[in-house]
Amino acid sequence: MNNNIAIIIAGALVAAAIIGAALVWWPRRTAEDAAAYDFCLIERNGNTVVCDALMRERQREAVEKREREREKPDTTACLDKHEGAMEVQRMLDAGGPPAQVEAWKQDMKAKMLKAGGPSDLVDKYWEDCK
Repeated sequence: MNNNIAIIIAGALVAAAIIGAALVWWPRRTAEDAAAYDFCLIERNGNTVVCDALMRERQREAVEKREREREKPDTTACLDKHEGAMEVQRMLDAGGPPAQVEAWKQDMKAKMLKAGGPSDLVDKYWEDCK
């Protein structure tokens, strides 16, 4: 009797391990990826090796895209929201020539545009610094 219980417990543990492994290693796909995989299987007459390679490639491309998005610098402003206006005012209060202050503003605007900032947002940012 004890022997049967041990066998049942061992069987349950093995079954749990198999189910757990399947849940961990089974590929998780979005609806779009699942459709692409199904379409690939249809086109390749059920060749799962080729379709699995396609899915790995799609996954790598998605990871690279996320990394590129994460590495993109914040191009909407090189300065804090009000930092540009405060710096302009500080320069004018210190007696800086208005022409020099305007040259500094134009230089900062050019840097923001060169960094890839959208021109309309950069223009609006420096409009507020008058």
